[in-house]
Formats: sequence, structure tokens, C-alpha cells
Amino acid sequence: MSSFENQNCPVCAQPFQAGEDIVVCPTCGTPCHRACYAKAGACPNRALHATCFSYNESIESTGDTAAEKETTPKKGKEDAAQNDYMNCAHCGAKIRRGAMFCTNCGARQAQNLSGQYVPDPRLIIPTPAMKYERSSEKIDEVPLADVATAVGNNCDKFIGKFSKNKKVNWNWGAFFFGGYYFFYRKMVFEGAWVLLSNLIVTLAAFTIFADKIEVISQLLGSVSTMQEMETLYQSSEFLAAVQAAMPLYAVIFAGTLLINIFCALFADWTYRRRVLKIVKNVDEQMEDGNMFTLGTMASPKEQLNSHDVRRILLARKGGTNILLPVLAYFILQIVSSFLGL
Repeated sequence: MSSFENQNCPVCAQPFQAGEDIVVCPTCGTPCHRACYAKAGACPNRALHATCFSYNESIESTGDTAAEKETTPKKGKEDAAQNDYMNCAHCGAKIRRGAMFCTNCGARQAQNLSGQYVPDPRLIIPTPAMKYERSSEKIDEVPLADVATAVGNNCDKFIGKFSKNKKVNWNWGAFFFGGYYFFYRKMVFEGAWVLLSNLIVTLAAFTIFADKIEVISQLLGSVSTMQEMETLYQSSEFLAAVQAAMPLYAVIFAGTLLINIFCALFADWTYRRRVLKIVKNVDEQMEDGNMFTLGTMASPKEQLNSHDVRRILLARKGGTNILLPVLAYFILQIVSSFLGL
């Protein structure tokens, strides 16, 4: 208890008392009441673990006790004004404290308003639910915490499905969105095959009913004004041509429906294989050693241990991406227009 004198629990902000049950984070050394730690579900400073944060060092840098702080002389106006500025970490220019970017070189800054280090958002370590962190269960020798990190959104639902290991299941997202669902879950290869299958069905239908489409195209090409267009739409010849081409859309609808049903039945099994493959690939890419640096981050404060790097890589390679299905949609529209569909 002596090591926590004049210190407060970071969760409840109450001072530690003699005889209280206190737990210490094994990563950064932050002390908490055991009940507070259980309520929070994790270390209250877990967001700073990526910065090699140490609770003891932070206490030493900020002073020993509140009484000592009160006896510290107040700084003069010049010192106070000086504290309103900081130096750019890249070019050294003096800029306003708390600025996100340097006004001289434009570099992103890594300090908040109080001058404390803020980790790059790309290096925030994802933390699965505590029930998976503490679980000893595995899926094909892969811990649930790794599976939850690689899945991201709706990990509870997928872990339940993955545990059953059913090859055939039903996925409503894959049924309604088809190939775009696979793109959303970063299964680009599978999504491309589904959209290609849809395109082949459409192309085959237009080929089979090419003569019917040609009749409609000729009728539409024979008019040049809006009045002639309205007259054409009401003519029996045009209505007969449209009716003759109706099976085209029935074939496209039936083909797309069958493809989406196939996607819905096998999406979960395919995604299970994908997630387990992500974990395997990340493990193969990890290098030997205790410290790693991601990307082009050169700051020593952004160096992470192998466990943290592995967790970040799992989240990056897994998870979801809403831009991929949007991009796939526009590419499909461009290809369809080029083919005249």
C-alpha cells in the first residue's frame, strides 16, 4: 500500500486506502481497485499501451504528492506565454500547442493540448471483448481473441457460427447483397467471382434474346422528338416488342436469385476459412524480436511489441470496408455500359 500513497484510483477517482484490494495492470503498472477494474473491464490506460506508457514514470514526471504541487512557485507571465507554444516534431518550428498540423511544414503533430504524447490513430491497438481475451476456447487451434479481432463488426454472431463449423448455413447479408457482401468483408476474390457470374448471366440473357432487343432498339431509334416517343410508347407494335422481351428480365432475375441463394448458403463457411487464413498469414509475416514499427512510423514512441503489432495487423487485414463494395459497383456499371448491357 505504501507505493500507492497519495494516489487516486483512475476509475473512481477515490484515494487508495490501507487494506484495500488493489490490482496493477501488468502492461503499464496502473493501479485500480479490483472492483473498479472489473467494472471497467480493462486497464483505464489501455489506449496508451501503444506508446509504451508507464504509470510510474508518469507519476514521477508530474510530481510526488498534491502537497508538493501546492508548494511549487507559480510561473511568471513569460513562462505561461511560452507554454502556449511547442516545437514541431519534424521541422522544429514554433507552433501553437495543440495544433494538429505544423503551419510551417504541414506535418501532423503527435501532442494534445497538455503536451502529452498522442499515438497515431493508425496504431491504436484493437481490443476484443474481455470475454474473448480471457477465453481459452479455440476455433481450429486459433484463439477466440484472434478471431474476434480479425472479424471486427458482429464478431459475436460469427464466432457462434464458426464454432459450429457448418459448411451450409444462411446469411441474409449475402442473400440481399450478393457479391457486394463479400467485398464488404474484404473477400475481394470471392466477391469478384460472384459479380462476374452475375455479369455472365446478364450477357447470356441478352445474347439469347438479342433479336427481341434489336426490335426495341430499332423502334426507339426511329423517333426523334418527345411527342413521337409518347406516341411510340402507346403503339401496339412497341407494346408487343416489350412483351416479347419480357422473358429476358425473367432469366436475369432467376439467374441472380440463384447466385444470391448460393452466396447466402456458403458465405459463412467461406468467411470462416478467410478469417482463419488471415490469422495464419499474419503469424507467418511476423518477424523475430521484441519491438516492431508499423509502416513508415519512425518515432520511437510508436514502437510496439510483437503482440500489439500482431493485433493491429489482424484488424487491418480483417474487419470490414464500405468503400470496396461501392468501388465494385461503379466498376461493374462501367463494364456493363462498355458491353452495352
